[in-house]
Amino acid sequence: MNEAINHSRRFSRLFKHILLGSVFSGVLSCFPFIGFLNCLFCILNMIGIIFALWMYLRANPDDTIATGESVEFGALSGAGGGIIFAAVSLLFYFDKFREGIEEGIANNPSAEAVEMLANNPAMVDILIGVSLLFIVFLFSAFGLLGAFLGMKLFFQKRIRQT
Repeated sequence: MNEAINHSRRFSRLFKHILLGSVFSGVLSCFPFIGFLNCLFCILNMIGIIFALWMYLRANPDDTIATGESVEFGALSGAGGGIIFAAVSLLFYFDKFREGIEEGIANNPSAEAVEMLANNPAMVDILIGVSLLFIVFLFSAFGLLGAFLGMKLFFQKRIRQT
């Protein structure tokens, strides 16, 4: 139990920078003219998280981060960035999402798909919700990877050996 409390205290020092990583990765991904770079392994997400790690390490020159902490940092920052990206996408593009799904179902020669939409018009909203949850999961997974690679490639000397 004491170890869990100690881990919580150690990890809470990263909270502000986790939020910054979320904002960086989420906002960078929202710009349409550079957002296409996320097709390359969510690279904007990873850049935002590595930048937040760099800011933390720069602000705390004597601190080190364990590999597990960096992975948690990346996963939480990525999830936060995914939530920001999903919220902005939903806010600005909900009608386009809906139209695209309805058009895809209408163009589907399957009578079952057309009947499903006719019997349950909320199905489109459910599909959009599932898609947005998948985005959050994807951002979290690539955020985890970005933080891990960032620590291994750029901040090797600051990894705490446990």
